[in-house]
Amino acid sequence: MIKRLKREILELKDELKQYRGDDEDDADPDSELSLEKVEKCKKQVLEFCEDTQIANFIVGGGRKKQLECFRQFRQLALNGGYQP
Repeated sequence: MIKRLKREILELKDELKQYRGDDEDDADPDSELSLEKVEKCKKQVLEFCEDTQIANFIVGGGRKKQLECFRQFRQLALNGGYQP
């Protein structure tokens, strides 16, 4: 339960950043997401595929992160989908 609550707090913080428009990744249009953030997107997509509650998937943190999460999801789908 604590793990779930911590994840929800992080998701809410990301969502708040998105609504405020204060994501540092989108400040420089020529910059790329860090490897750490790309891996976080990949992890979020895999968690989404494992979770039965679709409403829990929130992509926050700015446009670059959103695009990366969708890129990860597309890659997963093209490679045969999620295998539990």
